[in-house]
Amino acid sequence: MKHETMRRGGVVLLAILVTGATLALRVREGAKAATAETRQERGSRQARADASWPRVYMPFLARAVALSELPVAPTVQATLPPPTVAATPTASLVPTETATPEPSATDAPTATATTVPSPTVKRPTGRITGRIIADGKPLEDGYGDDGLPQIELRLGKGDSWTKVARSIIDGGDGRFLFQDPPALGEGERYEVWWLNPPPPVGADIFLDRWRTRAITAFGDGKDVDLGSFDVADLKLQSICNDCLQTAPIEFKWGARNRPTEIYRWALFDGVSPSIEARNDAWLSESLGRKTSFITGPPSGRDFDTRYRWYVRIEDTSTGGWGWSYYAWRVTWCSSAETCR
Repeated sequence: MKHETMRRGGVVLLAILVTGATLALRVREGAKAATAETRQERGSRQARADASWPRVYMPFLARAVALSELPVAPTVQATLPPPTVAATPTASLVPTETATPEPSATDAPTATATTVPSPTVKRPTGRITGRIIADGKPLEDGYGDDGLPQIELRLGKGDSWTKVARSIIDGGDGRFLFQDPPALGEGERYEVWWLNPPPPVGADIFLDRWRTRAITAFGDGKDVDLGSFDVADLKLQSICNDCLQTAPIEFKWGARNRPTEIYRWALFDGVSPSIEARNDAWLSESLGRKTSFITGPPSGRDFDTRYRWYVRIEDTSTGGWGWSYYAWRVTWCSSAETCR
């Protein structure tokens, strides 16, 4: 009896162990399945599992029920958890290189042909040349440079004159040259000027001013030679500078060594011998080669008033003209008392 009881107890224990192992297995499998399910599915599955598990009633053990009297355990078909579906990796979007469409023949910009101007070839207009002498000798090289009397090409329009270019004596023969100055337009003219400034830059061994004949047509490529002109000064002699005398007064000067020249006596207002004042001077008629002139105040001029006088030179062979370096002051006294 004692051994039978122990046997029965062993059977019950074995049944408990088997049941426990079965429960442990189902718990593990249920835990794995739970990782792939949602909370709601997990709760539903757990409820079904609880209903299907075999129950052990402790009163059988307590009553020492024989093994044959135990209810047959229902056959439980092991329910395998659904296979865990591995998450399919989401394919990363690889940026697709957008193909740049090739421009069609109609899309391509049409290049506009640019007309490249041909370089302008400056057509030679010609040369203006001449020769400067002093007392018959060629002027030394270098004249026309800074700090010395100037040799300029001047452009005239009406009464206006503008400097176009400067030349410097070179070559040992007193020759000047203006290479390809602009062609003349309608109503324009060229002259070459000798400009001898006041001391200390200028020198009284030369004329104050000389102007060549006017060139009224230029620019067809032909050279113009103005010939020679002499710039040696014409010396004033009397009446002395800033002297007073009753009318008439005889004015004297020395002749230049140019037989083609004539002289005119000139008088202008003002204390300063400006170029503008000289240009507005009163001029006598041609005196030929005479070197003196006797006169009282010319028409429109007054006694007891200070004026300046000089001699104008005109070359009949070349058409050039100029004037003496100095312009002396003079006053005609209305009486002996006013001359004191």
